[in-house]
Amino acid sequence: MDLRFLKTTIKYNDFQSRIALPTQPPNSGVFGTIAGWGKTEEGYGTTNSHYLKQSSVVILNSTDCASRVPLPMASTQFCTFHSVGTGICSGDDGGSVVSNGELYGVISFSYGCAQGIPDVHTAVYYYLDFIRLYMLV
Repeated sequence: MDLRFLKTTIKYNDFQSRIALPTQPPNSGVFGTIAGWGKTEEGYGTTNSHYLKQSSVVILNSTDCASRVPLPMASTQFCTFHSVGTGICSGDDGGSVVSNGELYGVISFSYGCAQGIPDVHTAVYYYLDFIRLYMLV
């Protein structure tokens, strides 16, 4: 995961605000919300959404995730799933996984677009020391 920090002041408003950092690692069975600006369908020539899209998901346990995702995953990653036809797609990378008002994860990758294979995210919890070291609070 590549973390970047802005060297500018963010002006909060109705469209952007702070979010709490996670107080625990992602736990299986917990519900969350994924959000992104990516494509809404797979295929050449399709464009990213003009609107922020979101969906409810459930966090899967690491064993179930590893058995269903056909790509290698890091120990700092976790999976979410909703259903076939609902999930992340190209362009959603970097989007958020929010649960209980906390930023649980950052969207990493999917195997296709919502094809029934869980989506993979980087768990923010495992980077808290780094974030707090460089974050101006």
